[in-house]
Amino acid sequence: MKITNYLVGIIFLFVSYNSCQAQRRLPNLKDDTTKLYVEYAVYNGYFNDSVFTSRRKGQLFLGKESSVYLYQRRSVEEFLDGLRKSVNHKEYEDLVVDGFRKSRDLEREMSIVYAKYYDSVDCYELKSLNENKFVWLSDTVRFTFDLLPETKEISGYKCQLAKGRTPNGDTATIWFTEEIPISAGPSNLAGLPGLILEYYSHRRREFYKAVKISTDEIPVNKAIVWLNGDLMDKKEYRNMANKDAERVKRMIEMNN
Repeated sequence: MKITNYLVGIIFLFVSYNSCQAQRRLPNLKDDTTKLYVEYAVYNGYFNDSVFTSRRKGQLFLGKESSVYLYQRRSVEEFLDGLRKSVNHKEYEDLVVDGFRKSRDLEREMSIVYAKYYDSVDCYELKSLNENKFVWLSDTVRFTFDLLPETKEISGYKCQLAKGRTPNGDTATIWFTEEIPISAGPSNLAGLPGLILEYYSHRRREFYKAVKISTDEIPVNKAIVWLNGDLMDKKEYRNMANKDAERVKRMIEMNN
């Protein structure tokens, strides 16, 4: 059933978990005052500025001790449109769509939230399941960097070029600025002696570019509000996710 693909897209993730550190550190994140806001243009399927599959907005909130990155994979309306098209019997389209609107916090489920402490290699990813039950799992990407002498300006900041490599063979071209000496970046990226303002993954064809950096009128950090979830390991999360997928699948089948 096509609808199953959409459900899997909501709940599926590839991350690992560090229980002790998460339980000790995450509650303090709510009190970490936001000092800087960075907005990124996020391109998927990127080859150049005129050839890419899709463009989204990412938001990075930098606090005193940590960073929080909020990214919406696709808009709520795009998801609902795909859901509508997947319903076999057209007379039930509105029923299914309205049911999802009323029973789920779709904006939250469409979003990925990453949180990272500056002094830690771990990054935590927030997911949601039924009944607004949130799940934290650690996600670590370890890059080996080569710093190069090339520089350029991005959003008014002088940036230096770095080449990154991961153990799985992915390579990246990265521009970071030491004028903002915070080891952070979009998604789960970090590890350089300054803020990452531009990042390109050669294997995944993903491109992040900072288009706005603000120190005043910082918007409300919805990600912080969402950080009140339960912590569980990968196996426990997958068991819950599978049960939730089966429950929703049965609900859809009953309406078809």
